[in-house]
Amino acid sequence: RCKLSNAEKSLAEFIVKMRDEARANIDRMKYFKDMILDLEKAPGHNRKKMGGREMVVELAKYIRASPQFIEEIGLWEMPEFPVNGRDLMGTGVKGGPVMRKVLTH
Repeated sequence: RCKLSNAEKSLAEFIVKMRDEARANIDRMKYFKDMILDLEKAPGHNRKKMGGREMVVELAKYIRASPQFIEEIGLWEMPEFPVNGRDLMGTGVKGGPVMRKVLTH
């Protein structure tokens, strides 16, 4: 019997789910950057388990991407969405769960 933490279990499931598609895109940086964005900004993403960037870096290691490629993924800065909740509330949009859904999509 093997005991894994929730973070390790989530990582293993992620790698198994994404490995074939990642291998097909092993030299496309945009694919991995988009994956980081999707994981980090997804509604309900639990940052306590493991961050999206760490999961993508581990996936890249698993598919044996080059060390330079893995380093670039790890150092990539995510762009910030130019509009935030305060901006929207300043224009008269009501705050709350609906606004959060709009901002995270």
